[in-house]
Amino acid sequence: GSLYKWVSTLQYVVQRARIDLGYSVMRISGYMSSPNKPIFDVLHLTMSFLYHHPHRPFMYPSKPLPKIDMTGHFGAGKDEFLKAYKSFLVGAADSDLARDLRDRRSTTSNLITINNVATHWKIAKQPEPTTATSNAELMALHSQLQEIKKVRNFSTSIGYPILEPTTVFEDNQGTIKSINTDKITPTHRNHDVMIHTVLHHKRIGTFQVQECKSDLMLADPNTKPLGGPTLKRKIDRIIGTQYYPPEDSEHYKLLFLAQEVSIDNISPSPTTPS
Repeated sequence: GSLYKWVSTLQYVVQRARIDLGYSVMRISGYMSSPNKPIFDVLHLTMSFLYHHPHRPFMYPSKPLPKIDMTGHFGAGKDEFLKAYKSFLVGAADSDLARDLRDRRSTTSNLITINNVATHWKIAKQPEPTTATSNAELMALHSQLQEIKKVRNFSTSIGYPILEPTTVFEDNQGTIKSINTDKITPTHRNHDVMIHTVLHHKRIGTFQVQECKSDLMLADPNTKPLGGPTLKRKIDRIIGTQYYPPEDSEHYKLLFLAQEVSIDNISPSPTTPS
């Protein structure tokens, strides 16, 4: 089929379940108007990855987690975490800076977890180039805020209002400082309406922004290419593999029954390119 057909199909797959393909598919989609051989090579590699690494189900805890232990994000330790983070709804916002050499637009990567496992994610090119990392991060944070508002409003509409601010993890010190000090820095003046929107929702308690180290940022995989082990570790955390049943249990076998083979031992069929 055409490149448009395959990219559209992959975009659907990313939106529904395969967050690990998000960065690759986003970059391929930027070349649909003028594809070249390297793009088709990347598409082939992406499809090969999809074949050799089939879907693994998202797994949510069987019981609500009133306090999500993410102590590894903070050097001050567990006690500080338990005082500050009690919401089961948590967000992560991240971006790169002008990684695309053709138009110098940055990439937004947003992730929302409920009960410690991902439910919403977004990977997209930003609408315009930015001149500083903090501006790109501000765009990502603003985009994340819009999604958080939707989730909070929906929760309220079904009778479960979220009263506490939603914690959003951010790894850019400049952006964190601007939000927490309630000031517009010279770097952000070109996006004054956007920063005012973010500051307003912080004041009224929609969200609170907290620092997160880049190597622990869950939204990081879709802002840049990552090595296999690093990508797997982060995706495992995002989809909730820590809540999988034991591998020798009947429940585990049912989870992967449709694949008919082990998720870690798949060989290509003779008709499939390798």
